Order: sequence, then structure tokens, then C-alpha cells
Amino acid sequence: MTSNPIPMLNRLLLILLCAFPFSLSAQPIRITLTEATMNEPGNRAVLVSNQYGVLRYYKPLSKKDAKNEAFSFEANQRLGERLSLTLVREVDGGGIFGFENTTYCNLANGALIDAPAEEGGETAYESVEFSISGVRGAEEVIVLSPVEEGAEYRIDRQRLLLNFRALASADIFVLFKLNGSEDYLYYYGPGGKANRIDLDIADLKSGVVTRDIALPSMHFWYGDIKGYQSGSDKPCYLYNSSQLKALRPQNSIRVYLPPGLEWKHFDLELFNLGTDKFGFYNRYLNKLPDSLGAVGFNPLLADHQSKAFRFQTTAEEIGQFYAISYTYSLANQMPASWQVYGLVEKAGEVDFILPDLPEDLLEALPELRVLPEPAAITKSLFRCARCEDYDFRLEPAKLQQENWRLEKGLVERAQFLEF
Repeated sequence: MTSNPIPMLNRLLLILLCAFPFSLSAQPIRITLTEATMNEPGNRAVLVSNQYGVLRYYKPLSKKDAKNEAFSFEANQRLGERLSLTLVREVDGGGIFGFENTTYCNLANGALIDAPAEEGGETAYESVEFSISGVRGAEEVIVLSPVEEGAEYRIDRQRLLLNFRALASADIFVLFKLNGSEDYLYYYGPGGKANRIDLDIADLKSGVVTRDIALPSMHFWYGDIKGYQSGSDKPCYLYNSSQLKALRPQNSIRVYLPPGLEWKHFDLELFNLGTDKFGFYNRYLNKLPDSLGAVGFNPLLADHQSKAFRFQTTAEEIGQFYAISYTYSLANQMPASWQVYGLVEKAGEVDFILPDLPEDLLEALPELRVLPEPAAITKSLFRCARCEDYDFRLEPAKLQQENWRLEKGLVERAQFLEF
């Protein structure tokens, strides 16, 4: 009588599974933190977890880990799970502390975690003094260029005196609505050094060009529009909400352009604050748009808890991005947040649980013990106009970088909810 070979084969397979469990049940993925990321202030830990919050890798970080080189490691990814990386950063407020944690979801082998914020950008300010003779009175003076601590002007003996500290990396653009004039006169010139500008009223130019851009809803809108001339890397601020004192709810904005200039491109960044948030980031090569259009996708969460969230996705959202931001209230009023970024990979449902933090990390950063009690949560959905060549799973932090958002053309819709 011949024996049945099936049980013997099953037994052999069981032996092989027990002998080589790693090769069949897990596969390592390699992740690299760039030099810029390693040198970000406040790094305290890097963790890798799956979608259920189970840790697969943990490494405490300290100041001695900040060095002029990248850091690479491997984490085991088991069958059926998706791995996410979390950076824990402490915010030092001079002896009082907060935290800003960031999680990037569903990473692929070879993921590169770059600095979460755009590097560089000159922030030096220089004194600028205007003295304009022949001015009897002024109804309004608007310095569209970014200034430090505001601008002040006065009329003294038929002379307009204007003082401010301007951003050195931007051109100077000032609008003057003088008594007896229906239109703005303007001054436009290069910045970058200490300036004393002596003019006669006849030296101010007329003919400033205005463009109105329709917005999707009536809100307080914040942000700016910068124009770049051909052959120059210095922006001219054409709209700057922080300099327009009469900020009010509006469904359109007015842009001011010095006439006769050849513009290489325009960078637009506009957003509103509140429970229903819109955000627009785009770079226009030829001209500014007449309207930013409606933002129709639904940002609502299906469910949210202190360490977990869930929301529905549609086929239309495949390939787009999301962000979930938990905010916390610390007694010392220091910043306290945990942001989660991810890619919509399929229609259906996104379900995610924040990782449990090791006890030694909680002991080192006691402010993190507030994590079970968030104050609010914000869910954002992003749509990208020019992201065909971008793989979030390999370079997730690009989604946070302002210049990248402008280059790619991102639209954001967000919903704020309190716990």
C-alpha cells in the first residue's frame, strides 16, 4: 500500500517555515535620514511602526547624533503591513519644552527623509528711509515688501517721511495715495542695503497695474504673491496680506504690478484660517489667473480618536495626499503637535494608529505624556497639478516644502475639529 505524499509534503513545508521564518515573513526596507534632517534642532528619536502602531524600529537621538553625515538603517516589514517613520522633535523654549512630531506613512524601500522645511531663505532686514518733498498730505501708504515691525510715515513741512526695515532679499515696492490723487503713485527699486531715498513728488511714478483674483469663498485671506523679473532672483511682492491693514473677509484680492516689466514667473501662496480651511500654492509662468476656482473635495474624517483616525477615499483621490495634525495644550503654552502625512493609494478607507512611544522616551521627554489628550485634530487633503514624476513613498518630506508646493501646484482643503 502506497502512502499519501501530501501529509509528508506539508510537514516538510512546516519545517522550512520554522527554519527560515525571516525570509518568508519579513523583508527589510532601507530608510535614510539626510544630513539636513540629522542636524535639525531637537531631534530626540526616530521610530518605525506599522499601520496598527506596532513598533518595528526605535533609536533614541541626542545632540551627539547631529553630525555632518546622513544616517541609514533597515526596518523589517512583515507581509501585509505598511511601515511609517516618525521623527520625535523637542522644542526648547529656554528651559520649557514642547514637541513637534512628524510621521510619514507607507514608505518604500530606499525612502529618503529630507529636512521637513525648505532650507535657506535670507531673513536679514535693512533700514529704509524715504523723504519725498512736495507732499501736502497722504491718505494711504502701503509698503508691499515685507517689513520688520511695520512702517511709519508722517508729513513734515510738505515732506513725506517714511521709515521701515525692509527684507533685504526682496525689491522695494511702495504705493502712495496722496491728497488730491484718485490713483496710487508708486516707488519700485532694489533692496539689499541701507537706503536713504530722497525724492520729489514728481519722481513718483503713476500707472500701477491692478489685477483682481476671485477666491472660492468669503474669508479672511492670508499670504502673498511674488513676481520675479527675467534675469533676477529677487522677488517683488505684488500682494502681501500682512502689509494691507484693512484686512477683512473677502472673496477676491487685488494685485498691484509695476508697469512695463517683463515677469519670469509669479509665486502665489494664499490660505485662510478657521474650521474650514483652503490653501493655494502655485507658480504661474505667463500671467496670474483671474480666479482660483472652487475646491470641491471633502476633507471630513469618518472617525477620530486620541491615537487613531479613519476616513474614506474615492477613486478621484488616488495618487493625492493627506495630512492629519493633532494639536495639544501644554500648561507652558509651548508648541505641541503631531503631524501625519500620507499618500492615497486606493479608493476605500485610510485607517491609522499612532505608534506607542517607548517608556524611556516618555521619561526623557515628559511633555509627551499629554499625547492621550489632544485638544484638536485637523485633516487636510492635497491635490497636486504637476506631480506625475513624484513618489511620496520615497521622498515624503517634499510635501512640506513651500518651494516644492509652488513648483508642483498644490491645493489644500482642511477641516478643523476639537476633541
